Amino acid sequence: MILMKSRSRLQSALSRVSIALGICCFTVFPAQSQTVSSKSNQPLLLAQAIPNYCRKSESTFLTMETKSYWVSICGGDNPNSYVGVSKKDRRQSIRVPLKDFDPRGNYFYAVNKDVEYILAKTPKGNFLTVTRGTRELLREPVLKGW
Repeated sequence: MILMKSRSRLQSALSRVSIALGICCFTVFPAQSQTVSSKSNQPLLLAQAIPNYCRKSESTFLTMETKSYWVSICGGDNPNSYVGVSKKDRRQSIRVPLKDFDPRGNYFYAVNKDVEYILAKTPKGNFLTVTRGTRELLREPVLKGW
């Protein structure tokens, strides 16, 4: 009980500091020390990290997920690669060079032959769109990340 109160105070303090500094952070605790909801006596689910598929030698500019995919935008000083990984089968993945990106991080555009991958912030939300020519193959909202 004391550990849970201390953890709660730490999370509250981190939240106040994060808000004051204008940043966001997640505190992840080991699975063996689950927090239990006092009302239902059920374990609370902690935020799941989004997998990062950038190489160790690369900078990570963005990690996000949609219903079907995890996406990482990787590079050096600037973003230069789009990495998409299927949630159903992680062996189904693609790494393609970025053709264009917004320096403020509002969109990323990659092309693989005749298939285009677009990550974009729009007034209606953030989306991953995959097209072949004029045919839209996929459009999914970003669920986490960005």
